[in-house]
Amino acid sequence: MTSVVPTRLVGLPGSLRKGSFSRATLAGLRDSLPCRTSLELLSPELPLYNEDEDGNHAPLEVRQFRNAVAYSAGLIIVTPEYNHDARGP
Repeated sequence: MTSVVPTRLVGLPGSLRKGSFSRATLAGLRDSLPCRTSLELLSPELPLYNEDEDGNHAPLEVRQFRNAVAYSAGLIIVTPEYNHDARGP
């Protein structure tokens, strides 16, 4: 008998807006995954890259983001999300 190893996924929405369609898509996906699969939704607000502050000197939020991705089995990115088409109402 083989045991099923839990699968951890990370999801990145195409918008930081709470009501974004990409976030809702990820939440729907998360709710429909098999019981041994988890999907953590991230909303990283990362600083611009600065090589002088990389590696062990990277800001905490950068290190946390890198760890979340590194310790996951996969990354799901939902994008693009368009904000207000100029031709729309």
